[in-house]
Amino acid sequence: SPPTSTGWQGLTITGSGTSHTQGAIVLKSSTTDTPEARGQGVFMFNEGDDVTWYMGTRYQDADEWQLGRKTGTSIDTEAAETGNALIKVNSAGNTTFAGDIALADSKAIKLGSGGTFQLWHQSGTNGNSFIDEQSTGELYIRSNSTVRLAHYANNTASANFNPAGAVELYYNTAKKFETTNTGITVTGALATTG
Repeated sequence: SPPTSTGWQGLTITGSGTSHTQGAIVLKSSTTDTPEARGQGVFMFNEGDDVTWYMGTRYQDADEWQLGRKTGTSIDTEAAETGNALIKVNSAGNTTFAGDIALADSKAIKLGSGGTFQLWHQSGTNGNSFIDEQSTGELYIRSNSTVRLAHYANNTASANFNPAGAVELYYNTAKKFETTNTGITVTGALATTG
């Protein structure tokens, strides 16, 4: 039943059928011989800002589910086109996002069986960011080109790791240490203890 709060205007649909579809809304095309019939979905039109939202299979491609948005002066079925999709999921389970993925502080992107590899940001004004490998496996950072560690604001280098080449360490933009094919090169004084 719909809520009893003031201003409620809506539609309640009570489903029926087998145990697998009871309580569900089932969308099914009436024919199978036209491309237009191969996608089904729900269109939601907001007259206040002339925007159509769509959720369902892509127009003429039932192997792709999408959430789309289209502006217009009336309900616009072109929202079902892939060019208007904000989220797309294909039949292999691969998901494509048109924009960023935003997570709240201390919430992680978890990868792998059991989610043992995690990327997350700590809560708080000066919260830290973490790359965590929680299993016993090693953590590889791989590139066909140079791997750089640099300051975010001005891109000032702290270290460069060149594939099959030099490792370079910097202090305030000045290179102080470099590995070579014969050993190391140190710029400036070398202080040792012990």
